[in-house]
Amino acid sequence: MNIDRSGESVMTFFLRGAWRAIAQGWMPARVVELRGPAPAVPECNVIRAIRARYSLWLLLALVSGCASRPVRSEVLAPLSPPTGIVYFVDGAGGYQKSRSSLESAVRKSGLALEVRSFDWNYPNGFGLADEVDVAHSRAQGERLAQELALCQSLRPGVPVYVVAYSAGCAVALAAADSLSPDSVERIVLLSPSVSREYDLRKALRAARSGMDVFFSERDRFWLGVGTAIVGTSDGKRQSAAGRVGFVPPADPLIARLRQYPWDPSVAWSGNTGGHSGTIRSSYLEAYVVPLLSPAGPR
Repeated sequence: MNIDRSGESVMTFFLRGAWRAIAQGWMPARVVELRGPAPAVPECNVIRAIRARYSLWLLLALVSGCASRPVRSEVLAPLSPPTGIVYFVDGAGGYQKSRSSLESAVRKSGLALEVRSFDWNYPNGFGLADEVDVAHSRAQGERLAQELALCQSLRPGVPVYVVAYSAGCAVALAAADSLSPDSVERIVLLSPSVSREYDLRKALRAARSGMDVFFSERDRFWLGVGTAIVGTSDGKRQSAAGRVGFVPPADPLIARLRQYPWDPSVAWSGNTGGHSGTIRSSYLEAYVVPLLSPAGPR
């Protein structure tokens, strides 16, 4: 049967159904939509195990999102005039632990970068809604595009960078889809939870120095099991780019795309290939922050 999606927000839907899902193994229609009558299947240990694992995933996502405790969005401004402005778009839940790691890495680098945190998440750290509500992330992407345009009009000549993590990459890419060509300096995607076949052409056109993508095949829980259950943050049922990389577009713009798979040689930085590896402060300082300057690779 087709599920009626009208009259109820994703937030209300999941709050109402979360505990019923945990107690009964019920799968919300916004996560798995049934088409046609479901056949009667006898209960067995395998089915019970699948239901239990799904319920655990849902509970973890509701409680934790991608990190720890939500905090207020802030701006890190250097004492001297900034050489660049970095918009950081955090992952599902908006807990900003990754923002703190980026700010720490910027401070240690000595670069005069102004770091601005873009708050796009549902309130109360409701991480699962951030991940599955595609309309919400695209609407927030439009809002980010407006903020980027305003920043450029107020600070002409100052390079603007966009750095996004996990589900925040869906917001960053939605924003880039609305930007004019060469309107930002660079886009950096860390463990993106969007699908590997996302059309990057508009985003690549918007980034003067191109796009840098960091992914890891070892990201098996959040971008393996997790996206297999709830889908990618752009609503697809396929492998996440943060685990396998993007499929390069058949376009000359491919020259602007640079992808970096996880390698054991970077483990010293605290990035051991898991989902949060790309937001370790030492990893950001060594491999990401150097990209946030005109001298970075093109």
